[in-house]
Amino acid sequence: MTFTNTNWLIVAAVLAAHSASAQSWNAASDFSAAVNPSGTWSYGWAAARPVSPVQFQVSTQTQEPIAGFHIWTGAGRGLPSVFENTSDHAILYANDPVCPSGVMGAHPDADGSNAVVRWTSPFTGSALVNARFGTITLDPTGNTVDVAVIHNGAQLFAANPPRGTGAVYTHVVNVHAGDTLDFAVGNGNNGYSDDSTSLDLNVTRLCPADFNQDGVTDFFDYLDFVDALAGNRPEADFNADGVIDFFDYLDFVQTFSSNC
Repeated sequence: MTFTNTNWLIVAAVLAAHSASAQSWNAASDFSAAVNPSGTWSYGWAAARPVSPVQFQVSTQTQEPIAGFHIWTGAGRGLPSVFENTSDHAILYANDPVCPSGVMGAHPDADGSNAVVRWTSPFTGSALVNARFGTITLDPTGNTVDVAVIHNGAQLFAANPPRGTGAVYTHVVNVHAGDTLDFAVGNGNNGYSDDSTSLDLNVTRLCPADFNQDGVTDFFDYLDFVDALAGNRPEADFNADGVIDFFDYLDFVQTFSSNC
């Protein structure tokens, strides 16, 4: 593709644009010990998996057995639970787990019920989902869990991580406003002791102009797009009209300049 003087004027306008960080939601940072749901996050449980929007039960009972250690459970139930240590130090609760400061976790029940943290999308577009399931236990040889990421009842990811290793899911998911992403922890069908599982959950809204999908819309995205456009690569069809041309460039620049 050949650039004219007009093209380079547009490039100058892009250079003047400020970079923009993507909107992001983190389950631990957004945790509420008083309100459920809390913003885009809900804490609850489900009797079976996959977890459909109907099967999900919002936990209504909250407790703080130790200062700074907050637990959400269903009414009249001790488990499944979703918890977080909001204190500035590690907490030992009921001999297990030792929960580090700032860590959110979940524990399933013996009857197979899953502990579930749900994120409800406030937008339509693409979301970068980062989920890390870890181990919180005093016994590294204890029972294992089964974990999953579920979009509107459809399972995107499932794992039975060996004790002490955890599991990681990182993927771009296309969502509509009102869609749900469920992060579920089950007992692995081998007992529920030592099943406290840490949850590091982050969802980032991707701007269409974040061409390299690193969570920041900046000039590197512009350079990567121009490179794709010059190479006539399929991803340069920014407006998805089946033709790679200067209109894709104009649409990209307009979106980029909006700092979405």
